[in-house]
Amino acid sequence: MKQLRLIAPLVCVALVAFLSGCGSDKREGSTPPQIQASQSCLGCHSGTASRVTGASVATDWLRSAHASAAGGAGCDDCHHATQLGHPQNGSIPPLPNDSVCTAQCHTNTVAMSTQRAHFANQSASYLGFPLSRLNLTLVNPVNTIATPGTETATSWSSCNGCHNPHDPTTLLTVNRQWAQSGHGDTTSEAFDEEPFVKFSGGTCNRCHSATGFRYYMTVGVQRVITPALLGAYSSAKEVISCNACHTDYSWRRLSSDSRVAFQVFSTPYVRSDAISKRIPGSNFTTTASTIGDSQLCVPCHAGRTGARVGAAISLASPTTAPFDSHYFPAAATMYGKIGFINFTSLTAVLPAVTATTGTTGYGAIAATTYGQSLITNEDISGGVTSTHRRLGTPAINGDSHSPSFFTPGHLDANGPCVVCHMTAGHTLTFENTTFAQNTYNQVCINCHTSERGTPLNATNFMDLFVRENRDQMFDALALAVRLLETNYGISINLTDDEALETPQDVSYVFTATGRSAGLTGVTAGTPITGTNWAAYLTANGLSNLQVYKLKGAMFNIILNYKENSAFLHARTLTRRLIYDSVDFLDDGLMNQSAGTTAQAVSLQGNASSNRVFGKFVKDLRAFVTNTDGPLYGTTTPSMTYLIGFDRTTGAWTPPQRERP
Repeated sequence: MKQLRLIAPLVCVALVAFLSGCGSDKREGSTPPQIQASQSCLGCHSGTASRVTGASVATDWLRSAHASAAGGAGCDDCHHATQLGHPQNGSIPPLPNDSVCTAQCHTNTVAMSTQRAHFANQSASYLGFPLSRLNLTLVNPVNTIATPGTETATSWSSCNGCHNPHDPTTLLTVNRQWAQSGHGDTTSEAFDEEPFVKFSGGTCNRCHSATGFRYYMTVGVQRVITPALLGAYSSAKEVISCNACHTDYSWRRLSSDSRVAFQVFSTPYVRSDAISKRIPGSNFTTTASTIGDSQLCVPCHAGRTGARVGAAISLASPTTAPFDSHYFPAAATMYGKIGFINFTSLTAVLPAVTATTGTTGYGAIAATTYGQSLITNEDISGGVTSTHRRLGTPAINGDSHSPSFFTPGHLDANGPCVVCHMTAGHTLTFENTTFAQNTYNQVCINCHTSERGTPLNATNFMDLFVRENRDQMFDALALAVRLLETNYGISINLTDDEALETPQDVSYVFTATGRSAGLTGVTAGTPITGTNWAAYLTANGLSNLQVYKLKGAMFNIILNYKENSAFLHARTLTRRLIYDSVDFLDDGLMNQSAGTTAQAVSLQGNASSNRVFGKFVKDLRAFVTNTDGPLYGTTTPSMTYLIGFDRTTGAWTPPQRERP
């Protein structure tokens, strides 16, 4: 407060200069009437700091269109201070709600173009307005957000949730970034397919609407959101708007809340007895997690289901049809909470490998268990580590990739989701060129400086690293699908084959050849259902254990198509899940045969008949020297994705499966 009192006189001087025309020959009458009418307010509140910018609210307002435009808005137009008898009675005018914006100025007639820009001609409910206020027609200005910890309603302004009314331009950059993100896409199936807010059961609205998410995060339960529960608020379709994650336009995040609702982030299933449902892991305590604001990302990116839920993939219930993870389970992938890992015993020992020298020499590999190679160190001792999981946490300090950079204060707060997807703003996606380049310059460059001997920079990073690595993962998945087709008569239906712009559109179908030939009513491309799956099993006489592992492999395949950035979120874990799936699908055994199988399959047919034709070639070594250098001879990138190699010497390592 002392600082505010000190700057107040200076601001007042500036205001007087502004109001008098700063020495110009303009007469007082040329001053906009809203400024003249606001002089007494400005005199007292010039030292009041904006919760958004930190600057004086008077300064913010004076540089806005509200102050300068003809017919603009003065202080009393929004705050109605005179109606309250302020300042005589000492009452402080409340934060204006939507009725002030929509009834007085931004009416139906005035704001039609704005409405189209905000809602893409869809329901105004998309951005958290009451359904009754479609087309910005004001009916009920209150009942717009659940009061934290209760089920009553209060007047929280949807307009002010995204815009700083004192100077709307201060948030335009962020607003526009958000509008380009997946969270703001009003045409996305995630928000447009159903009126998820009213969806039966309440579980969908937790992630498919701002209302449901905020309700879950503040009250701590999932609930069907209806007008009866929240008044007139959002009973139609809705994107993930600002008020889902932010308390208001001050940008205080819901993750700063200390209520118990913020301590229940977990996947909705149990992957293995050794793995906690909680994210980050079993070390998660009753206090706030070290992943900070990334807590807000976890509830919707933990996957809808997993590899050990109910009868879906149970040894005891083989006839239940295969299922999938739901799309974009990035948090579950990163923290090793998803994916089928029960192809063999988790306690099975993977023996130590002795170091060798010479042209094909490699370093020693310590003994480990199958489980330790698939479960993270957040859950078990000796488990899989990850630099990406350490980003945004104190654990990144001193990281060997760049110890001089990773010091306290550098990318060690708010968790990995925020560090990688929000350091460059609210666009969120790396498919946005500007966002990707800014993120590379601020985050990725600290570790990723070259790829196979080619220096990386902000311009080539997406093509040479991100898209190249995604292609390698898709080649490995295509190999698994090829084996599924050949050995089991099952294929996968992809909207865009290997590009997968919409990874939610992935499903399993029968090929009507091999094991699925002759099934009643089944032709090529018939989707798998509970009925024809049961018939398929009867026709083929597979044991319960075989079916269990088959469905596990199918789960891993569709998981990594639907989480099409798994190669970034959990590179090591993802490679092992795919390798093990291929290892099972080629001969029904876990015998480290995936690499040999890949070489054989990539020689069959041609590129038009075999999606992995020519993709898996193994020369004498993986790399000429190490991973900073080029590939050796005819070795292909996808081969280095599928099987293990020594990152220091560039040699292949036995056994083929990548080891810790």
